[in-house]
Amino acid sequence: MKFIIAAFTAALLACSSASAAIVFGNLGPSGTAALDSASQQISSATWLAQGFTTPASGLLSLDSIVLGLSVNSGSTGTRVQLFADGSGAPAGSALATLGNSVSSTTPTLYTFSLGTPYLLSASATYWIVVSDPDSGDFNWNFTDAGATPSAQNASGYLWPSPGTLRSTDSGSNWGARPTSATAALYLNASSSNPVPEPGTWAVAVLLASGAVFMRWRRRAKAA
Repeated sequence: MKFIIAAFTAALLACSSASAAIVFGNLGPSGTAALDSASQQISSATWLAQGFTTPASGLLSLDSIVLGLSVNSGSTGTRVQLFADGSGAPAGSALATLGNSVSSTTPTLYTFSLGTPYLLSASATYWIVVSDPDSGDFNWNFTDAGATPSAQNASGYLWPSPGTLRSTDSGSNWGARPTSATAALYLNASSSNPVPEPGTWAVAVLLASGAVFMRWRRRAKAA
């Protein structure tokens, strides 16, 4: 009996892993919309923040952040941080800090993955803050269509107002950006507690049954 329970549990876990989906952004539900050459320059002093508000339930485990970036020449480091909201702006210490290197002069999508997904609170506003930890600078490119970030794949995420802020003093103070264009980004998230679908249960039963049969067959041969 213990073997049957163990086999079924293993089969269910193997079938019920949550897959990440694009939940918020301005590059479409598949994240393939074109990037524009126009951009906001990021430096050690000039930072840019994009806000988003989570739904009451759903995909709240943040897996990765994808940005459209470029450099004018050479390469430079990039720092992407997640902050909680405080009175309509990034506040407190960073909840997560990610890094990457930007080296393409052509607008390119760069992925910043969290080693361990960050569990977002429901119905809460967060800020993605992008800055340059080095002495160089890079560009956060806009979308070709100039689209405003919004919920993707019926996720229920929202874009707060104002949704985009700029700091010219390394994050000490935040204000409105001089242009209404929004920088290209999307977020990948998954369920923090996935509920197996009926098809998953069926596959798990088949896998567990197969394991029980093979165990019975080996015992029958040994006898």
